[in-house]
Amino acid sequence: MTVDPKAGTKFTFKVTPVGTDCADPTQPVYASISTPVTIRGGAGITVVAIGISKDGVDAGDAIAKATTIGDTLAPPATSSLVRVFHAVPDIAAFDVVINGETVVTGVKYGGASGYPYTSTTGYASIPAGVPEDATLTLRSGTTVRSFTVPKRLRRGAATSIFVGGTADKLTVELCSDRTPDKGDTADCTRLSAQK
Repeated sequence: MTVDPKAGTKFTFKVTPVGTDCADPTQPVYASISTPVTIRGGAGITVVAIGISKDGVDAGDAIAKATTIGDTLAPPATSSLVRVFHAVPDIAAFDVVINGETVVTGVKYGGASGYPYTSTTGYASIPAGVPEDATLTLRSGTTVRSFTVPKRLRRGAATSIFVGGTADKLTVELCSDRTPDKGDTADCTRLSAQK
């Protein structure tokens, strides 16, 4: 969603099924953020919901939660920015490894920032970008799952990776952080697990 807020405008969020009228109080709400969030003009945020909703939509957790995190709308031209949202309740904090190089350490459940957890956006900077057919590995103790990144992540672009499901059945979606055209949805690709 694109908004052009006036200075000091605050927003609350509800996550509802696709295609429902979020103003209709009879429609299910998967998760909500009732504490107002301020969005600066020209800035962006990502809203993330994880867990099981009240109406039984299973995302692998006992309680639905939602959070917001700031976006970087103008990434540096010299590197690719990548962040990973951890929404897998039965996997501890994980490291993100791309082609054998650890790029983020200790992403905790419900978050997108790695250790030392000081980033306001969660992005890791990868100077060379990520090549086509790169191997993205999530490593948490003895749990290691690898996926193929099907297309190059270029320098000067920001990407969010959403990891959900359970340890036995992970889903990994790679989404461009460019603002979609009005009426469009984000450009996302599901990553294929490696054998």
